[in-house]
Amino acid sequence: TYLPPIIQTVTPANGSTAGQSITITGTGFGVSASDDTITVGGIPCGQPLGTPGSIVCQLPPGQGTVPIVVWANGVQSAAFNYTYGAPVISSVSRTTGVTKGRFVLTITGQNFGTSATVTIGGRSCPVISDANTTITCTVPRGSGGNLPLVVSVSGQTTQSTFSYAERNP
Repeated sequence: TYLPPIIQTVTPANGSTAGQSITITGTGFGVSASDDTITVGGIPCGQPLGTPGSIVCQLPPGQGTVPIVVWANGVQSAAFNYTYGAPVISSVSRTTGVTKGRFVLTITGQNFGTSATVTIGGRSCPVISDANTTITCTVPRGSGGNLPLVVSVSGQTTQSTFSYAERNP
């Protein structure tokens, strides 16, 4: 009878929502990566290479906190909770818009996943498209300056600002 594998660390600590290479260290893994099956949130971690103490594999795209599980020689490890990276805004196509709203805003950055939500001053900016690095949404009616523009992905948030103006900026 084999003892269950034990996951001790995963590096990097927070992965890109687009996926990337990760290293899982621990004990009791198979002699080679072909002896192991690794899942991240139930999705296979691709192209595993490893030894009994370390596995490198391709993290699948995802978001939020998900379990990583290693099966070695038919025995399952305890789940290791892994958190994908928090969203980051690098630019907003317009930081000022007319009070009537109804125009498209483009937000660029990273770790937006595929189910981000956007609010401006607490009001929903309905998402038109969402990719890992770009979100477009339709700006709602509003007023005021330096309102928080918040992008949320699986409970993780990032913030910028947006201001309404009476005339076209």
